[in-house]
Amino acid sequence: MMQERIEYWLVVGVARALGWMPRGMARLLAGGIAWTVYLALGRLRRVGERNLELALRAAQFRREKSGAARGLSQSGLAIG
Repeated sequence: MMQERIEYWLVVGVARALGWMPRGMARLLAGGIAWTVYLALGRLRRVGERNLELALRAAQFRREKSGAARGLSQSGLAIG
């Protein structure tokens, strides 16, 4: 609970600071922060990428299955 509050207020502070900066400077700083977090949280990033891969694979399978079912129904075959 305490860690969540600290993280929340840290993000709020950074967002407010970025909001006060000129757009170019804010984009540069935000890019630097994003790159630092990307490198620092490697394990968490890999878990997220794997979850995304699994989700996209499942979605692709459903699309292919739906497309096959639609093709069979248009050709007059019943799907049970």
